[in-house]
Amino acid sequence: MILLTGATGNVGLSLSRLLGEARVPFRAFVRDPRRARAALGTGLGVELARGNLAEPATLEAALGRVEKLFLLNGDPGLEEGAIDAAARAGVRRVVKLSALADGLHPPPFHRRVEEKLERSGLGWTHLRPNAFMQTLLGYLPTLVSDGGVLRLPAGEGRVGWVDARDIAAEAFRALTEDGHDGRAYAVTGPEALSMANATAAISDATGRNVRYEDTAPETAREALLAAGLPIPFADFLISRALCSIF
Repeated sequence: MILLTGATGNVGLSLSRLLGEARVPFRAFVRDPRRARAALGTGLGVELARGNLAEPATLEAALGRVEKLFLLNGDPGLEEGAIDAAARAGVRRVVKLSALADGLHPPPFHRRVEEKLERSGLGWTHLRPNAFMQTLLGYLPTLVSDGGVLRLPAGEGRVGWVDARDIAAEAFRALTEDGHDGRAYAVTGPEALSMANATAAISDATGRNVRYEDTAPETAREALLAAGLPIPFADFLISRALCSIF
């Protein structure tokens, strides 16, 4: 049995479909089973376990008979707690969704969880994807000004944007195949694009003239906050732009 956290997000939903189509038994750990069922449908054969990583007892209940855990949360404290719970429950392998930040290295908060997992005695695999194409699509309407300008402090940095469905395919292999224990995989797209390249592609696809303008971090942050982004998310985007990872 496989337990999925983040089962209804960009990666988790695609991974759920892959597991369901392959008839691999899995359980989704979800906050709202009704909404999760609507997202996942009824044809995948998935079990739903209601819970939250912030409620350890619910996770412990969901880990019954689980051999493999797909760990996707983003809060290092909650992920570390999940690793401890998995070890107590006798889980054999944890596949952690991490990220790339600088070259092939993960951000410090992801690396902190990776290191705990490596010390846990559990089998482990780290997936370190680059910037999600779906994330770019999601925040573009907010970030592009009425005049069609995208302002971020990314300079000429290039990013190998990756589709969340490709990340899910790598997670599927790590969860269902042998030979991935103790491995860390960088998951990137087929081409490294600058923000100028990306906005040119967006213009071609949408018919709207969108252009990139390199902007000082402080100025970009002010514009993001003026557009209504929460302070933590604006700071996150600026920090990622500075290392050309979104």
